[in-house]
Amino acid sequence: MLLGRGNQQISPEMVKKVRREHLIVVATRGKIQGIEDGILRVDTGDLEVDEMLRCYIKVVTTTANGN
Repeated sequence: MLLGRGNQQISPEMVKKVRREHLIVVATRGKIQGIEDGILRVDTGDLEVDEMLRCYIKVVTTTANGN
């Protein structure tokens, strides 16, 4: 889960202000490989924001030790 369901540090209102094109997703390769069906999911509680994020999004990957 990229946003929502326990990851509520970023509110839907904040995502609307920042806009999708300014979001940067960073994850370790292990986390990306462990994603069920290879699909990042969002459940922000705001259908408009969920739809805004329904698209291809670039993910910057690192190893667990930061390399």
